[in-house]
Amino acid sequence: MSGNDWDEVVAGVFEGLRASDEYRVRRVVTPLDSTHAWDAATHSVISAIAPTPLRQLSVFEFANRFTGAEIAAMQASSSNGVKKFLFMLPLANAQTIDLNSQVIVNVMVLLVSQGILSQARSDAILS
Repeated sequence: MSGNDWDEVVAGVFEGLRASDEYRVRRVVTPLDSTHAWDAATHSVISAIAPTPLRQLSVFEFANRFTGAEIAAMQASSSNGVKKFLFMLPLANAQTIDLNSQVIVNVMVLLVSQGILSQARSDAILS
């Protein structure tokens, strides 16, 4: 044996082959990536969902990402959704803003649809 860890000598019993014949078999093992995991119970590779990275900011840090003009546009907006966002933002003062939260994503979509933010600015604020 060559000493190569990937080589294995096996005795094969296949149609037309004798049990005493030995064959060299190369096992190809692909390294696992972040979307796959080894399941010891089933001795197989399973699909694994990579965790969403945590993206949290303090309320101050989140609010500070908006420009003065954008805040003025929000304050001048007649949209009830924008008014609700402005009302609720100070209430979260002791908490953090999760940029992955569907509520925050929806607010940003609303601000873009109202013309208060461009899509590029929304993306920048959420990055």
